[in-house]
Amino acid sequence: SYECPEVWTLRRFRDKVLLNNFFGRLFVKMYYKLSPTMVKYFGETTLFKKFFKCFLDKIVNKLKAEGFSNSKYNDK
Repeated sequence: SYECPEVWTLRRFRDKVLLNNFFGRLFVKMYYKLSPTMVKYFGETTLFKKFFKCFLDKIVNKLKAEGFSNSKYNDK
């Protein structure tokens, strides 16, 4: 969900880190271009859900340990 604490953490990282350098902006641009297609074709598969949930949970936990909050967040 777009309104869950883990997404707020990732959005903070996107806005504070990724969007502040060339490679980060490139990654964000590619993510927004490719992810809808990936989810369309693979989003309902168990393997896809398990892999990405585990992967994203690890990233969110690391970001929280680095000080990125999971409180409600409004995009720029």
